[in-house]
Amino acid sequence: MSKTIEVRDIIYFDLDKAVSLLSQIEGGLTEKKSKTLETSTDDRNLRTYGVSSLFKGEFGGNSNEKISVLETKVLHHDILTRIEGNLAELGMLVDLKKVLSPDTKDPDEIHWAVQEFSYIKVEGWGCFEDYGRLKNIMSNFNELRKFIFKCSFKDVCSSEDELKKLVKNEMKSEKVPDWLIEGMELWINIFMKERLNLRIFPFVDCPDVQVIGNLKQECFVDDLNHIIYSYGSKPNKNLTVFGIITSLPEENGNKFDVYEDLDSEDTGINDDEASDDLENKAQFEKSFRALFPAKDGLESLSTFHKFPRIILNPIAVYRSIEGKPSKS
Repeated sequence: MSKTIEVRDIIYFDLDKAVSLLSQIEGGLTEKKSKTLETSTDDRNLRTYGVSSLFKGEFGGNSNEKISVLETKVLHHDILTRIEGNLAELGMLVDLKKVLSPDTKDPDEIHWAVQEFSYIKVEGWGCFEDYGRLKNIMSNFNELRKFIFKCSFKDVCSSEDELKKLVKNEMKSEKVPDWLIEGMELWINIFMKERLNLRIFPFVDCPDVQVIGNLKQECFVDDLNHIIYSYGSKPNKNLTVFGIITSLPEENGNKFDVYEDLDSEDTGINDDEASDDLENKAQFEKSFRALFPAKDGLESLSTFHKFPRIILNPIAVYRSIEGKPSKS
């Protein structure tokens, strides 16, 4: 039986986190890899990976920038393969594709399969939610609307009746109020600045189970605009995300409330022994801490942490392509 070969189109890779993780598992990796990167202008590095004869002619002599990019991508694939393999051997990584049927419908069953693991690998339908891009569009929405109307006015109106109908519809439609646009900009600037979410839906029959991670702009392997143009904001090819689970919300909320002590009248100070000064300091601390639950309430509207979602810190995002060597 021929062995299946997996080819990855890596879209996103957090190299710093990956190197840190693998160095803890294997030891000594950080120093070794940093030396490889420092000497990336040396042609011998290409020979190390066995690609010198293939790419040297194309890169033409001392094209250091192109060589560096090539080596970085080879490094990404090498580290990713080793991390996934090592974590799986250590029993720290769960691959939902391997442990659950694709037609799973029970959120509790999915959470049960995940809760004993720290790292997760998930494949499914996905979408990119770029809040910076959304803010830019909303800021210019009314101007865009005017432009679209003018284009429609020119191209669609071939008769007087069509013109009257278009003008009538335009008069009925109202522009987005300025207060709404300003409010959305304010909210994004405070709570969602530089937020770029990736949502993966691993089970089509259970869409409430979503794996969500925030992506860092600097960790995209290619230009973000190029990736969005190539795959779209809602890719029609399945994507895989691999990362560390940071939040697994429970249906009934957290088991422990870190602000529970704020509901108590007791400041923790024995009034018989404590001075008024200590009592005042305790009340002052408690008053400030009481502001954080209110802050958390506002932030909860923007973090989307709720059951049965799974929140992770992504290490890699890629498209997995499997194939088998042809029989000769």
